[in-house]
Amino acid sequence: MTMTVVSSRLGTASVKYALRESLIPAAQISADMVGNSINEIVAAAEEMAKNPIMTDGSVPEASKNYLFKEFRERTGAIRSTGFAPNGMGNGFTVSGEMLEAVVSGESYITSPFYNDRKELIFQIAVPVYDTFRLSTDANYSPVLVGGLVFDFDAKILTDLLEEVCIGEGGTAYIIDSKGVTIASTDDYSLVSSFANTSL
Repeated sequence: MTMTVVSSRLGTASVKYALRESLIPAAQISADMVGNSINEIVAAAEEMAKNPIMTDGSVPEASKNYLFKEFRERTGAIRSTGFAPNGMGNGFTVSGEMLEAVVSGESYITSPFYNDRKELIFQIAVPVYDTFRLSTDANYSPVLVGGLVFDFDAKILTDLLEEVCIGEGGTAYIIDSKGVTIASTDDYSLVSSFANTSL
């Protein structure tokens, strides 16, 4: 009888080990897949910001608006707008970590938050350089003229996770740098994460 219990325990341990060893790579592949999807959206925003039309004063606003519209259709962005290096935009101000990142030439992604319209969104901000004006530094690099900020429905994050399948009935999560769940295949988790956030 004791032999059976030991054998059973070893069998259970072996099964757990096999599951763990197969799920860890699957989880990493899934995380990479979601990360790549988010990086593709950021790359599209950076590409938009590098378009010389964005800083060319001779290009009609209608042409620029067409580019914004095409970007929103391609990426699922809700809104897009520009701001100056001091953070001032048309009816809004960019500040804090987002402004610091853009002014230093980096793209920035926020965690989801409720905006003034009570929409649960996340934002991607990217720097905009005037490629026709060069700085006087040793590199003669293009001059930073501001940034673009794009609003996305936070549900996009959950939609990205829908493609992830880890075992039967498994749940995938995106967790921010502070350990807060910002997206989940369980929609309730996403909503409940922000239930106590003041509007």
